[in-house]
Amino acid sequence: MFRDSRAIMLGPDHLSSRHERFFASLAAHAGIVGPVKWLPGTTGKHRVIPRNFNPLVRRSPHFYYATADYRDALEKAILDEVEHLFIFEDDCRFFPEFEELFLPAFRNLPDGWMALMMGGSRQTKKMPVVVPGVLRRVNGGCLATHAILWSRAGMIRAWNHLYENGNLIVDQAFAGLQAIEPHFYAPDRWVTDQCPEAVPASREITHAEC
Repeated sequence: MFRDSRAIMLGPDHLSSRHERFFASLAAHAGIVGPVKWLPGTTGKHRVIPRNFNPLVRRSPHFYYATADYRDALEKAILDEVEHLFIFEDDCRFFPEFEELFLPAFRNLPDGWMALMMGGSRQTKKMPVVVPGVLRRVNGGCLATHAILWSRAGMIRAWNHLYENGNLIVDQAFAGLQAIEPHFYAPDRWVTDQCPEAVPASREITHAEC
């Protein structure tokens, strides 16, 4: 189904409880994704934070590490000529209706699509309808990168956008890209959320209610 695909989960090795929850949720609700490989996230032992990076990082340096890890994952997939890339973050949780909603959305993606977002901070009912009851277009400002399927064109566009906006956190950068590129889509309702304890209250990530 997903030609020349790759599926990865990003997360630092010291958060093993998140990894266990992720893979348990994956096995229970999202087996169609196929094997998902855990890629250990980097920390201050591996990276130096640039002076001009987002001021929020002064309080939470993991935002920079996560952004750099995401960029590296995109670059590796581009170099390896991957056509479809699932990138999950370790706080992702899959809903029981994942397959029921995700598959029709994937099958109805139009030519030129760049990304299919599986969860985010804005309710999907606020997004323009593409196929009633099946697919919507993400029209900008949707935070969260915990569950995205990228096309090859999307990987290349996103990788360049991250470098062009090198002082932004990854989900901030992609929220802006959605407004520039009308090629981001979502199922009619979100099919994932994030573990509540992993999300700052200010982010207002949508959970079960969409």
